Amino acid sequence: MPSISAETAEVVIESQWMRASEADNDAMIKKFKDGESHTVGHIHQTCEPYTGTKFYREGNTTSIAHKICCELVDYCSFYKQTWFYLACGGGVLLIIIIVGVIISVCCCCKKRGGGGKDLEISESCEESTKDEEQETD
Repeated sequence: MPSISAETAEVVIESQWMRASEADNDAMIKKFKDGESHTVGHIHQTCEPYTGTKFYREGNTTSIAHKICCELVDYCSFYKQTWFYLACGGGVLLIIIIVGVIISVCCCCKKRGGGGKDLEISESCEESTKDEEQETD
């Protein structure tokens, strides 16, 4: 089923769901729960852009649209929103970059002989202990 815009979803919600009687909406919810394919497709197609509609932005949690899209179909959860997937992708990319930097730093240090300045310090310490031993003899 093709996706619809938020404006089209507003029209469907306003013209069909909000003006329908409570019994009609309850029947539609029952058909959805029973798995009637036409009703399931219609609800999913309308609820997918629901978070971009004025009904969602106004925060009316008592409307039939909120009841169907957020409570029944669960389209309002944070993990169903686009920003959540973008944030996860950004986090994964950041982790990959950090791991890449750590690996490249380790490889560069290994090529230089295992740490550069630490090696020089340990050699100078060995020389100073040899000098001290010779002086005590």
